[in-house]
Amino acid sequence: METYGNVDNSFLDQIPSDTTITDTLRQADIRFDEPRFSFGNISQSKGPKQTHSFWFENTGKAPLFILEAISGCGCTVPKYTKDAVAPGERGKVDVTFDATDRQLGHFVKSVTVYINSVHSYTRLFIEGTIVE
Repeated sequence: METYGNVDNSFLDQIPSDTTITDTLRQADIRFDEPRFSFGNISQSKGPKQTHSFWFENTGKAPLFILEAISGCGCTVPKYTKDAVAPGERGKVDVTFDATDRQLGHFVKSVTVYINSVHSYTRLFIEGTIVE
């Protein structure tokens, strides 16, 4: 696996040899079914970890790659489709929130998803209310 900084670029091996990187960057695009999700109430004592799957479609004309997904907090962990997503196909980003030892009350967390498209990134949001 090759990396540049913290970005895994092993996805480059999946691009057809007759496709230039510039063409791929200009043609892939992503559309999430829902960019925001509410967990509602999350109990700190009963099952504080909650996961939601954000499903997306490659609406472009070239393979789509998620380069990286980063959360702004250690309590929020993203896992995502690592393989190329062909045009018209679907993939997902799973986001797990851990309410353990977090302050009670409402929260909003974001995950930034970096992709090889005209729109180089998109943000997903989770929210909810932590209760005892």
